[in-house]
Amino acid sequence: MDKNKDKDYEDLIDKSISFSKKNDLDSAKLFLEKAIILNPKKSISYINLSNIYILENNLKLSTETLYDYLKKHNLDLEVINHYGKICIKFNLIDQLIEFKKFLLKKNNILKNYYYIYFLFGIAHEKKEEISEAVKSYQMSLNCNENFIENYLNLCNLYEKTNKIKELDEIIKKAKSNCIQDPRIEYFLSLFYYRKKNYSQSQSTIDENNLETKLLNQDYYFSSLLDLRFRNFEKLKNFKKAFEVINQKNVFVSNLNENKKYDKKNFHSMIEAYKKFYINKEIDYSYTNNHPNIVFIIGFPRSGTTLLDTILRTHSKTFVLEEKPYLLNLRHEYFRNKNNKLESIDEMTVDEIKIIQKKYFDNIDYNNNKIIIDKFPLTIIEVGFLKKIFPKSKIILSMRHPCDSVLSCFFSNFKINDAMINFLNLNDSVVFYNNIFELFDIYTKSLNLDFLTVKYEDLVGSFEKTLKKVLTFLNLKYEDNLNRFYETAINRNIINTPSYNQVTEPLYNTSINRWKNYEEAKFLQKDLKKWIEKQGY
Repeated sequence: MDKNKDKDYEDLIDKSISFSKKNDLDSAKLFLEKAIILNPKKSISYINLSNIYILENNLKLSTETLYDYLKKHNLDLEVINHYGKICIKFNLIDQLIEFKKFLLKKNNILKNYYYIYFLFGIAHEKKEEISEAVKSYQMSLNCNENFIENYLNLCNLYEKTNKIKELDEIIKKAKSNCIQDPRIEYFLSLFYYRKKNYSQSQSTIDENNLETKLLNQDYYFSSLLDLRFRNFEKLKNFKKAFEVINQKNVFVSNLNENKKYDKKNFHSMIEAYKKFYINKEIDYSYTNNHPNIVFIIGFPRSGTTLLDTILRTHSKTFVLEEKPYLLNLRHEYFRNKNNKLESIDEMTVDEIKIIQKKYFDNIDYNNNKIIIDKFPLTIIEVGFLKKIFPKSKIILSMRHPCDSVLSCFFSNFKINDAMINFLNLNDSVVFYNNIFELFDIYTKSLNLDFLTVKYEDLVGSFEKTLKKVLTFLNLKYEDNLNRFYETAINRNIINTPSYNQVTEPLYNTSINRWKNYEEAKFLQKDLKKWIEKQGY
């Protein structure tokens, strides 16, 4: 292209940008289309056109524009990276993984492709394809050993999947490549914690002044405070531990991203359920009842993950990952009914069968094993659960109410309208009382087939308690159930706060944990009704 055509091309791009700023997107597109005709091989016009399609909420055309350029012309790095960023930002994960196949067919690993390989790692991680995520991050590192985000994502991934040896190795690799970043020091302190060297973990935090250095990085600052809390607790400095976890929870509650959540929303829903289900009779007279489904429910941090892991070890169970399969279908149903709670009385057999089918499609179930669906807060939706699967069994996982409530206050949950209640200890108590008042109504009004399993019994009398559970499920005892923690170690990822606890044999240090904290002594009075009801 001669200089005049070059200038004409740049003028068209500038005019397009000018019209785009005025929100005249049609004119902006027109000038970009002219630029493409003038020089179909230059990539900037395609990138800008892709951005305009995003402004028009047309993701399909946005990504197609970039993909077509790559197929017709050349593997331009800016186009490749832009395509990847769009897919990650708008959660087009399957599309990005398909793009990975296309790109790898075209090329060997190229050094300047480190960023797109990094994005492939994120995509695989989102799909919980852990080995592929690791491969992609490693490919990115092979291209650019100084790109720190790969080290950080690998550190996080190895720790979350309990690969502590690999965590140590990637930290050492970062240091050998002279990566200077307080986040690497955070992962080093986390590594020491996982190796049970709590004093060294705390020293690493203090010597590197990590609280100050990470103060403006919300995720890492919050995680650091959580780690300091756990160190202090293991070192039996309970006063300092409580002070730090309270600091962390105040910090999290004040984050702008969390101010949109309202703890009152869940309470309002529970109050509505109480009025609706008291003395309620539900019609169960239809077919396709699917008796081989067991729901593990309970207050969060009550031992559900331990029970899930033990039952996952049994050869005759199909244990789902902790995801709101049924709750999502509940939300979809009520959205279509204008959120009228009374619509559950009007539910037709056909509607029930549709929901059942969607449930089985979502869990990809195609065998005769017993389905174990563990999602603790399904305890709130037992009325809907019984309407859809009336012959299902329910296991109520129970732990001393004071320990459950305090553990929730101590935990790192993803914040939503429910979990925001756990950022304050008094709110956690109110939430507990409200939930079990509702469950009390369910047990009196609905024909529930349920078994209560106490965390303390499972820890203190493992075989006896487990055999009671297996009898309830019509399953036989298997010797490998004693080695349930090996199952946890071999899992890809465990999406609960106790991911690092269920990889160890049973221990009793979590029993009566609340008694270590002077600030938690009031819990015994405020939770007295449930302590007595459950025989603690």
